[in-house]
Amino acid sequence: MREQDIAANLRIALAFRLTGTVRKEARKIGISSATLSRVTRGVPCDLKTFAIICSAYNLDANVVLGLNKRLTIITSDSAL
Repeated sequence: MREQDIAANLRIALAFRLTGTVRKEARKIGISSATLSRVTRGVPCDLKTFAIICSAYNLDANVVLGLNKRLTIITSDSAL
């Protein structure tokens, strides 16, 4: 999968997860607001940032990376 496709998948997944402002969410997960802003606009990020975001928002990295063909958004309700 291309880097741009991965970034787009991450952007789509985050659209369903962010509940506050970019600044507030970035502070909560420990990355800069500039970085989170770029990611929400579909700009690729480094592996460490990718891991932090996937972990903080309970995203399946395999799905975002396209290793699992179906992009599903994991919610707290679906984890039950």
